[in-house]
Amino acid sequence: MFKIPSNLGQRSKTVMGIDPTKKTVYTLSLLSFVTWFTYTSITPTLAVNMLDDNSPTWLLGVLVTIAGLTGTMIGAPLGIVGDRTSLGKLISIGMILRIIPFGILAASAITPFVSIATVAIFGLLNPFVIMLGYLWISRNSDARGADIGTFSAAPWAAAIFGPLFGMYVISNFGFKWLCIIGAVLSLLLFPLSLRIADRVPKKVHIVSIFKEHRTFVAFYIIIAILVDATVFFYAPYWMYIGHNLGADESMIRMGSSFVSLMVAISTKLSGNLCDSIGRYKVTYAGYGFMAIMVLLMPFAWSFAMLVGLYSLAKFSECFAETGISVLLSDAPDEMRGSLSAATGWISAGSGVTFAALSGMMIDRYGVLPSYIVSASLIAVMILTFAVARPRIAKSLVKAR
Repeated sequence: MFKIPSNLGQRSKTVMGIDPTKKTVYTLSLLSFVTWFTYTSITPTLAVNMLDDNSPTWLLGVLVTIAGLTGTMIGAPLGIVGDRTSLGKLISIGMILRIIPFGILAASAITPFVSIATVAIFGLLNPFVIMLGYLWISRNSDARGADIGTFSAAPWAAAIFGPLFGMYVISNFGFKWLCIIGAVLSLLLFPLSLRIADRVPKKVHIVSIFKEHRTFVAFYIIIAILVDATVFFYAPYWMYIGHNLGADESMIRMGSSFVSLMVAISTKLSGNLCDSIGRYKVTYAGYGFMAIMVLLMPFAWSFAMLVGLYSLAKFSECFAETGISVLLSDAPDEMRGSLSAATGWISAGSGVTFAALSGMMIDRYGVLPSYIVSASLIAVMILTFAVARPRIAKSLVKAR
């Protein structure tokens, strides 16, 4: 397997025993926390406004998934540039530009167009922190599973408190002030992102290295498409089911917070397990249990039951996706950003398509058929892992 040199962390320790690598992981986690805290504080309001206005169901799917599509648009060049430059300055750009969508929301009426447009802008900016944070860890960390688990848990921990904080601010001060707070927090953390140090991998011809590792590249692209198709087919519509069960915005916000708590626990736990029992076992276990929960969600007879099932589904989903994130670190150091960008570019378009398709199916046939499709895609993904695993291991060993 391709690994970061084992003495990297030892070289970086100061005389006082403080590991700058760990310090940077915590800094990245803080930036990720604030990024997602501010984002999740506003998005429930945008989604519930659509539901209350009786907008078409597929529009809700677009709202929830458009950030993934626009994130992919910027992610492709960002990943390629990230493989060839220090990451701190790129992360700082993403932090300072977040004041733009917050400013638009503070100054505009909340219409479906404004909601989708601003979420799309957030999608463009989120990869500057989230994607480049993963890339920094894969490039610099000795304990990639544990550090990826810590970093992955940060945005989900933020999503526990973001919806509740947003509900409090909106109730007492109004939505405009919530947007102002988001802009100010992004501005305050901008100097911190400038201090992130990094080592730049050797420059290579990207086409040549992709050809050399074409088996791994093809596998990762297929898995990325299946992951996005599976998630986008079911995840955006738990709020639709909840709305039909009588949940209002405050209930959806509290439900979102509980789901995020479960995911934060899942990502940290699964990251440590990836280092101890292996990423493939973690991925298999996560997706197997997720399929069961997804099939049960349409049968929820209360909002509390729905939140419980959805929480377990997301717990399992993120359990598996942490394993996939750690799997990416098997790729050579100098191609990880480009590979992540390429897979994201291909998969996100399919994800938005599947989300819209799922919404149309729900409008016509009800919820159950869409969730059966999602569970079927999970089964295909598990089978793909089982078939491809020996070939992936062989190709990576051969290319070393």
